[in-house]
Amino acid sequence: MEEVIKKLEEHDKQFIAINKKLEEHDEQLDIIARTVAEHSERLDRIEEKIDGMDAKIDDISRVVSVLDGFAGFVKKNDQEFVLVNHNVRSLEDRVEVVEKDVKQMKPALGMS
Repeated sequence: MEEVIKKLEEHDKQFIAINKKLEEHDEQLDIIARTVAEHSERLDRIEEKIDGMDAKIDDISRVVSVLDGFAGFVKKNDQEFVLVNHNVRSLEDRVEVVEKDVKQMKPALGMS
């Protein structure tokens, strides 16, 4: 009988150790469950932000498109300005030639 009681006491010690391990595992599972819940919440917030960013990206695309239009307009105006400036210089050169010709012709025509 003593041997049976001794074996039962050994088994009790083993059950206590196993129960202690199970309690530790329960605590660890609780920590894991809380962490998963926190991560799920964070992922939900990230998804909401990404959805909001899609709208912002569309807005940015529209702004960039308008800016591209303005850039093209400015480039075209700059090119036209260069062309007009060249034509004005050319006209000024021609006017100088005509003025010289007129100055030279005035004495011959009897004008002062």
